[in-house]
Amino acid sequence: MTGSLQNKKTKNGNEYYYMVINTKPKPTWIATGLLVKGNKRLANEMLKEKIAEYERLDKLEVHVNNMSFADYLRSWVSRTEVRDTTRQNYESALRNHIIPYFEAKEIKLKDVRTSTLRAYYETLEGKLASKSIRNQQGILSKALKDAFFDDLIESNPHDKIKLIKVKHAEISTLTMDEYKTFMEATKDHPLHLAIVLLCETAIRRGELLGLEYKNINLRSGEIHICATRTKVSKEKVVYLTKTDSSDRTMFCSDYTVELIKKEKEKHKEYRKLFGNEYIENDLLIKHPNGKPYCDAVVTKIIGNLTEKYFGKRITPHKLRHTVASIMVDNQIPIYSISKYLGHSSVQTTERVYVHAKKDFNRKTMNMLRSCLAES
Repeated sequence: MTGSLQNKKTKNGNEYYYMVINTKPKPTWIATGLLVKGNKRLANEMLKEKIAEYERLDKLEVHVNNMSFADYLRSWVSRTEVRDTTRQNYESALRNHIIPYFEAKEIKLKDVRTSTLRAYYETLEGKLASKSIRNQQGILSKALKDAFFDDLIESNPHDKIKLIKVKHAEISTLTMDEYKTFMEATKDHPLHLAIVLLCETAIRRGELLGLEYKNINLRSGEIHICATRTKVSKEKVVYLTKTDSSDRTMFCSDYTVELIKKEKEKHKEYRKLFGNEYIENDLLIKHPNGKPYCDAVVTKIIGNLTEKYFGKRITPHKLRHTVASIMVDNQIPIYSISKYLGHSSVQTTERVYVHAKKDFNRKTMNMLRSCLAES
């Protein structure tokens, strides 16, 4: 890139320097705001800086024009600001589905169109569940939105994509009788306390594994849920809540408080037993040697137990669904249920639980009639 200084005289007779950058198809004139007299050195410095800036822009333009969509996605996922667990899910979808498709097609970032994206989503129909396709739409929408904000593309082609409607499958839960049986049958199991907390408080698996003694008031039974422990790799463990509303205070029963006290006493003995090999931490749910439980291990153990007793695999999250369903069936106000579960909005609770209950409106109507009859 080259350029030069040119002089221009104003109507009042003052002469100013202008920078002329030799861009194509025609040169670009840029005012310096410097009078010609006594400012030649400064004007030359401004010219050099401007030429260097245009050279950087040229290189960036060449880089963007040649950048493949697959390479952009690889770069984007490593720097986008999301939770580590979310990034892990993004990377999985990109690695297994999105990148192989666009890499095989040799599509460049600048050539991605709405029709390009529609063609890709059509290949997923019948192969993936609607929820998986919707998740991929969310990933590509965010990636292209960021590319637009970074001035790498002129517009976001995903804005014209109609998001797929997720078909919610019926949630498998325990019945009230199964719920009671499960609590009783696992009394002597090492994870009985974990099962009780999952069933009693509808706590999330990550919240359960992130629960520490310092967050539990054994006098009042108060539990402050303020962390999530999720294994995102072999080495790394992150602590954070899913949303702001997930940070909440709950209460457990006297029975659960006693279980927690016993667990604390057990680990005093385990410390003596394992000595220097004991892994020190404040976690409530852990192995006898203090090692934290892996989230996948907890899911597997509970799944094996429910399959043994009821012939169906129930995950910790489905135990959460069980508690919510029991609450809905017993006419507990939806707002209260939402707060209890730590949902970000009442709409989330309604979408997941109330809509699945076909007789919810009938029960609500009967409650209303009963109230009117008493008034």
